[in-house]
Amino acid sequence: MKKKIFAPLLGAVVLGLSAYAGYRMYDAYAGNSEDDLLLANAEALADDESTLKCDNVNGYKSWATRSIFGRKREFYDCCYILREGYDPEGICVR
Repeated sequence: MKKKIFAPLLGAVVLGLSAYAGYRMYDAYAGNSEDDLLLANAEALADDESTLKCDNVNGYKSWATRSIFGRKREFYDCCYILREGYDPEGICVR
C-alpha cells in the first residue's frame, strides 16, 4: 500500500520542482531585455546633444579606409573628429 501512494507523490514533487525551476529560468532570461531597453532609452534621453558640434564645412562625410596603393592621411569629419583614411568624399554643408 505504501508503494502505491509514495510513487505518485514523489512524481508530483519532482514535476512541481521542475516546473518551478523552469519558470525561474524563463523569468531570469525574459526580464533582462526589458530592463536593458529601458536603461538604454533613459541614457539616450539624458545625453546632451547640444554639445556635439557638426558644422565643419571643411570636413568630409566619408572616406576610403582601404587602398591597394596610397598613403593613409588624417581627415576631419563633419563633427570636428580626426579620422584616418585614404580618399575623402562629400564635403559637409550646413
